[in-house]
Formats: sequence, C-alpha cells, structure tokens
Amino acid sequence: MRYPLQHWTHTFDYAVVSGDGDWREADLPSRSAEFSHPLQAVTEKAYTTSGLPATGSLLEVEPAGKVRLAAMKAAGNPLESGSSKRVHPSESVALRLVETCGETVDVTVQSGLRRVSGAVRVDLLEQPKSSEPDELTLHGYEIATVQAQLNLPRVLDAEHTELAPDAEAAQPLYARYWLHNRGPAALGGMPVVAHLYPQAVGAEPNAPVSLRLTAASDCSDAVLHGKVRLRCAAGWTVEPAELSFMLPSGEYLDAEVTVTPPSAVAAGLYPVRAELALTGSHPSMPLSWRQAIEDVCVVSVAAAPDDKVLRWVSEPAPVDVAAGETAWLTATVGTDAHADLAVEAHLISPWGTWEWLGPTAIGAELPARGTVDLDFEVAPPGWLEPGEWWALIRVGGAGSLLYSTAVKVVVR
Repeated sequence: MRYPLQHWTHTFDYAVVSGDGDWREADLPSRSAEFSHPLQAVTEKAYTTSGLPATGSLLEVEPAGKVRLAAMKAAGNPLESGSSKRVHPSESVALRLVETCGETVDVTVQSGLRRVSGAVRVDLLEQPKSSEPDELTLHGYEIATVQAQLNLPRVLDAEHTELAPDAEAAQPLYARYWLHNRGPAALGGMPVVAHLYPQAVGAEPNAPVSLRLTAASDCSDAVLHGKVRLRCAAGWTVEPAELSFMLPSGEYLDAEVTVTPPSAVAAGLYPVRAELALTGSHPSMPLSWRQAIEDVCVVSVAAAPDDKVLRWVSEPAPVDVAAGETAWLTATVGTDAHADLAVEAHLISPWGTWEWLGPTAIGAELPARGTVDLDFEVAPPGWLEPGEWWALIRVGGAGSLLYSTAVKVVVR
C-alpha cells in the first residue's frame, strides 16, 4: 500500500432516537435505515407516471419493519464471468433481503401491479441453491439473496434511458490502470487488452527497436474482432502500423513490432502508443466493451536524467467561494515527451463535496512537449452551510503519476 499517497476524511453523522420499550418495540432498525438511507424525492414527469396510480408501492416486502430490501437488480453477473450477454429485469431480478430484528420470519414479496413469482434462493454468485421455489423463511439477522420474476406490465418505454454511464470520462483507457492508482478496472472490465513490452527502452538514431505486442481475450462466450493501431512521434516509423485480430474465448495475439527513429532525432523521450478497439456488430456486446484501450512504451533517445513524462507546471490554488456562486480548481501539467499523451485527472475530496465539486474525472490530450489545463468546477449550492474542506488532483498518464498538494476549499 502506498500510504503516503492515500487521502481521506471520515465524517460520521449520528441520530438520537427515543421510544418506549426495548429497541424492537421502538422500531430502531427501521428508523435507523430511514436515517441512513432517506427516501429520495424526484420531480414528476408526465411520461413516467402515465398508467401508475397516484399512491402505492411498486414492490412490497413483508413483514414491513422487520425485513428490508437492501438491493435489487437485474439477475445475472455477465461481466464477472467475462460474458457478452446482456441481462434485463423482465427476465429475472435478484433481491437482497435482510432480517433486522433477530427473529425467524416468513417473508413475502409482492407488488400491487402484478404478482411476483418463482422466488428461489441463490448464493452470492446468484447460482440457485435449489430448483424449487422457496417459502422464504429467514432466521434472525439473516441476509438472503433471492431470484424472482416480477411479471410486471410495461407502463412506459424506458429502453433507451441511461441509468449509468457506459464509458469512463477519460479516453482512451490505460491498459495498466493500476499504475495510475485508480482502483478497480474500468467500466466493462476490459475483456481484451493490448500490452507493449518493455514499458521503457533505449534507442539510437536510425536504429530499429523491437517491441512485443500482446492482446488476450477474457471473453467467455464470444469471438472478439478488433484492431490495434500503433502511434509514434512525427518522423518515426512503426511496422506494422496496424494489426487486425479475431480472438476466440481465451485466445491471444502475440506479434513483434519494429519502431525506427529518424537519423536526425533529437534527444529525449518518445512514447509509442498501441491503441486497441473492438470492431464488428456483435448484437449483445456491452457498450462498455467498445472503449478504446491503450498501452504505452516510452523510448528514450539519450534523454536527460530530469526529463519527465509528466510534471506539474502549476498546482491548484486554494478556493474561496460564496454558496450559490461558482469558482474553479485548476492545475496545469506538462510533458518533456516528444509525442502526444493521453492523461486522466481525478479530483479527490471528502464525502459531502462530491455533489458540487467535479467532475470526478476528466481526460485530456497532452501535446508533445506541451501543457494542458485541467479544470474542475466548484459550485456549492445556495443552501450549503459555510464550511471548510480540502481537495487535490491526481493525474496519470503512460504509467506516470502525479499528486498535487491538498488545498483548502472554503465556502462562505
């Protein structure tokens, strides 16, 4: 763990609740859940409410107050197994049920719109524990996952409504994402990735350099088609400049790439970029799989020791803004490299600021031996109480990583 690079603020909110009798009689589990996860109000839209009653519940879990619905989603985990299959709630849903009072209870799941049928217990991977429907008896404090069919009528056409993004903000994705301290893999799980070996290599003017290019498929149920395009600095040559591939499940591509600098090349760092993109018209392929992914090999031609792939030109300054107004948190990064680079910048700030500090991440193209500004908006709403927070910017590119100094964000 890189503890010096970890930044966090812990905020704890507490509620004091009183009532007659013990904690069960005071209904503390239910009231605690209401405090931790308050009901969210949304603005009514006419086209979303047509066909629905003015009041009611789309899904009911009984006994209310003793068993809570902790999560609900379309059944299936295709990305976990590298499957290209798409799941839809009309086929089946998975429900996470939690008994909160320490008692054995018989649970019913129902809807006022139509029946909920075929409830079967499944494990954490949503594999059925039994082929027969379950009576859904939960013991004290049990957490159970259940698969069921909703059998609900379609009340509006929401097939093309985006519930969550299908692509990362910063494009293309970096193949060795862990070097950027960004946590898990990108959306979609990156089922096929290209890598260049080695990551860094020395070269002489007009002397060919051999690199190894690999691409492996983690898709479990489809043949993936795509191309790998190689990009390098002006005046350099790369052979082959493009490779097409067709990878069945578990197969891989392994090729040699030759990069040649010109005879009159200046000393410095020269990134070579291998960008992979899936092609074809696979009907069920997740949209997140169509994100471009690149790896970078940095070729050094007698580069100076202080040449940097990434460097700060200016770090962010403290921000002082009135609630209801807008300010900017800005940093500038530069590069000594002689070819363009893709960079991703993440804004890191404590919980409670994410709604008005952002976006969380942005991408930018850093020109050869140039600079690029990275701007994040600070827009506290008018009702926000005055306070003081902190923020910093993390920038990654081609495996290099920068953290800015944390600065104050003051709201008046």
